[in-house]
Amino acid sequence: MNAAFGFALFAAALGGSAAYYAAPTVVCRAKPVMRRAMPSEPPLGRTRRSGKLPAWLDALRAKCEPVVAEAGYRAPWAWEGYLACLSVVPALLCAACLAAGRGPGAGLGIALAVVGMTRVVVSGRTASRSRALTRSAYKAYRFLDAQVGSGIRATDAIRGLHEVMDDPVVKDVFVRFVATYELTLDLERSLDELRRSFKGHDSEMLCVAIRQCVETGGGGRMLWRMEEIMFSKYFNGMQKETEGVRTRLVVAALLSASPLVLLFLLPVLFDAYRALGSVFA
Repeated sequence: MNAAFGFALFAAALGGSAAYYAAPTVVCRAKPVMRRAMPSEPPLGRTRRSGKLPAWLDALRAKCEPVVAEAGYRAPWAWEGYLACLSVVPALLCAACLAAGRGPGAGLGIALAVVGMTRVVVSGRTASRSRALTRSAYKAYRFLDAQVGSGIRATDAIRGLHEVMDDPVVKDVFVRFVATYELTLDLERSLDELRRSFKGHDSEMLCVAIRQCVETGGGGRMLWRMEEIMFSKYFNGMQKETEGVRTRLVVAALLSASPLVLLFLLPVLFDAYRALGSVFA
């Protein structure tokens, strides 16, 4: 009886403490006006900076986060997964090979293969996203030039940049860019979305053009000139892709026709071999 009473008293105290500490959060979530009192979450793609991280691990985080962001990985734990694929997973596989008696050469080869595959995948996604921006950048310059030239304010014009993008990768980034600017009215913070998402000179030039439009109220000849340059890049890229497709089609046609060629050539070669054998016999 005393044990049951003590257990019930302990459960009631535990429940009361939980309700006491959870009450502010429940009230803030129930009333939209009081949600301002709740701590804000870190932005998507960023992790909350923690003082518990060692200095060396924090330095690795600072190096890995831009790499995975440029590759399109925006999960808060993306940099940890990338770092694990470069260090922890190869070490575990190497140790497993050594434990299985495969020798250090096999373990080292597997570890290097994992590291190489990780870098190839990440760099391939980064290059693919950069090419997608190169193909779509001229539309942004054309849109800004047309909007600003018609008398629309630059701050209103950049709010519609996402509507002219057809590529889903580029459109998603510009949606975040426009949403960040709508919510914060902070241009530099909004441009950070473009810088983090795309690597290369094209994204930097686009950020410069957008900043110039907002600060001066117009882009002048810069927007028109950049539109011509980016359209030339887009056209050259389409020509290279067409040539690559043509080359692949020719190679595929030759490979598909090779069995027929061998089917006709083998009897001729066999007869020639027999004729030569009978001559020199």
